[in-house]
Parts: sequence; C-alpha cells; structure tokens
Amino acid sequence: MAAAVVAVVTAAGGTYVAVDSRESGRAAAEQQLVRELEQPRSRISTLTTPSGEPVGYLVASGATVEFIADGLLPSPAGTKYWAWAINAGRTTVARPLAGFDTSNQRPVVHRLAASLAMVSAASTFAISLEPGTATPARPTQIVATGVSQV
Repeated sequence: MAAAVVAVVTAAGGTYVAVDSRESGRAAAEQQLVRELEQPRSRISTLTTPSGEPVGYLVASGATVEFIADGLLPSPAGTKYWAWAINAGRTTVARPLAGFDTSNQRPVVHRLAASLAMVSAASTFAISLEPGTATPARPTQIVATGVSQV
C-alpha cells in the first residue's frame, strides 16, 4: 500500500502543506489534513518512529491541541495509543495528553483533552502504545517521538 507524502513548511507567518496522494481513497482524509495544517499554529512537532518514519504531527492553536496521525498502524485489539508531553529537567516528567485509537483511514485528526500550557512546557512529545483503556501512569512502549519546535 502506498503512503501519501506530506510536506509541511512554516514560513512568513503561515503554514504551507503539499500532499502527494498515491491512493484515490485517501482524498477526503488528505483534504481534512490540509485544512487542519493550513490553520495558523503556535506549535508543529513532527513525531517519528525510531527509524525516522513520520507518523504524525502535534499542533496547537488557541486552546485546541490536536494530534494528526498519518502513518500509525491501527491499534491492536485491547490497546490504545497515548500522546505524551515530556518535560526534561532535573527530573523527567511524562504527562499523558490523551488516548486514541487509529483505523485504516489515514490521516486522522485527534483532538486532545490537553491545555496549551501543558504542551507549551514540554521539551519532547511521544506516542506510546498501551494495554487496556485506563490512563497509564507512564509510557511503556514508545512508538514515536518529536521535539518541541517552539
């Protein structure tokens, strides 16, 4: 299955997005991604796997924080993905932002129940895959990370 290529460039106060679609069934999801990324944002962080493959973007605008998944595999049964804000200082603190599931439809926008203050203080973001549906105390299986771009 071919993946869409998404390029995000922030310049001159705006965010510009280019999408190269190689699957006709992805058009609606890609249009939603373009609409989301065209909005003025205070933060864009690209989250990548340990091998460097991008799997999504954490964006914030006003009081809204979103994770735009584009490349995460569907959540296996009995698991959930979690977005994390990580503050690295004298001690490292990982705060869960929200849990979400993915489907075969990509890209998917997940609105996170997190405050802008919570993500503004973070130096790194992560996506983990966790068993069950309860909010985890800390990430156990990190599948992607990204640094703060503010």
